[in-house]
Amino acid sequence: MRHSPLQKACTALLVIAFGWGTGYIVLKGIEYFQPSTIIVQTGVQKALTLEAKVVNPAVPETSKLTIMVGGDLMFDRGIRAIGERNGYASLFDDSVVSLFKKADMVVANLEGPITTNVSKTLINGKTTDSFTFTFPIAAADALKSVGIDVVSLANNHTDNFGFAGYQETQAYLRDAGIEWFGNPWNATSTRLTIRTATGDSPVATLLEKNGITIAFVGYHAFQLGVDQVIAEIRRVSKPGVFTIVMPHWGEEYVSVPSDKMRSYARAFIAAGADAVIGAHPHIVAEQEWIGAVPVHYSVGNLLFDQYFSEQVKRGMVVQLDLVKKDGVISIARMATHETSMKPGIGVSLEK
Repeated sequence: MRHSPLQKACTALLVIAFGWGTGYIVLKGIEYFQPSTIIVQTGVQKALTLEAKVVNPAVPETSKLTIMVGGDLMFDRGIRAIGERNGYASLFDDSVVSLFKKADMVVANLEGPITTNVSKTLINGKTTDSFTFTFPIAAADALKSVGIDVVSLANNHTDNFGFAGYQETQAYLRDAGIEWFGNPWNATSTRLTIRTATGDSPVATLLEKNGITIAFVGYHAFQLGVDQVIAEIRRVSKPGVFTIVMPHWGEEYVSVPSDKMRSYARAFIAAGADAVIGAHPHIVAEQEWIGAVPVHYSVGNLLFDQYFSEQVKRGMVVQLDLVKKDGVISIARMATHETSMKPGIGVSLEK
C-alpha cells in the first residue's frame, strides 16, 4: 500500500514523539530511583532525627567495627580546675564511659596541646581571659582511661605553645597509648610527626582493627592547605579503606554551614571521604547526606567549660557501625548520642 507524503510525515512525527516520550519516562524513572540527599535543618532536636538510621541493612557482615566520634575536648581553664579538684577521669560521667566501651574506636578533637607549661587560663585557682591553652600531662592518661583512643590535632589551639608544644603533645599521647592525626598547619612534611607507623603522615593516620582499616584525615580551615588535605584524602582512600575526614571549620555558635563549607564537604567526598564529621562552632550544626556519605558539619562540645546557653552545653557523639564484605567497607547503621555538660562536674550522656 502506498502512502501519501502527508501520511509519511505524520508517521514520522508520531515515531519522534513516541521516542522522545519513552526517553523522558526512562530518564525520569532513573531520577526517581536515585538515592535522595537528606537535609536536616538547624537545631539540636531536628539534627537528631538522623539517629538510629539504618543505612544499608541488606549487607551481611563478615567483619564489623563500631566507631564513635565526639567533638571538642578542652582541659584548661574551668575544666582544669575541676580536674585538679576531682581528678581528670571524673570529668566523664559513667554513662559516657559506658557508651564509649561499646565502641571499637572512640575519636574526638583535642582542642589544645598537652605540655609542661604553666596554665595561662587558670592562675591561683581563678580563670583568666586568656585563650592560650595548655593541658596537663594527666589529661592524656585520663583520655585513655575513659575510652578515647584517637584524637585530631588539626585545630586552632594545638599550636598555642608553638611547634615545641605540638611535639610535646605527640609524645604524651604516644606514652598514653593514644593515636592522633592532623596538625594546625595542614602540613604534610613527615618532620612534623614522631609517629613511625608506615603510611602515616601529619595529616592522615591509618588504623586497623577487626580486619577493617580506617583512615582519619584532619583539616584546619583557618590555615592554608586545603589542597594538600584533599590530596591526602585521595592518597589514603584506597579500596578496602574507610576514610573519615574531621574538619575544624565554621563560625563559632553558628549552626548553619556556609556555602564554602558545603563546597569543601563535596570536595572531600569527591576525593574519597566516606564520612565528614566537623567541629569548632561549639554547638551542634546541620547534618545532611551527600549520596551515601553522612556529613555532620559540627558535633559541638564534648568537654568544654561553656555554660552560657543550652546549645553550648550539648554535644553529639556520632556512632558508625561498619561492616566489611568482599573487601568493601560500608556503613550498616549510623546513630547519634546527645551529651550534656554539667557545670562544675563534667560531661554526661543525655537520657
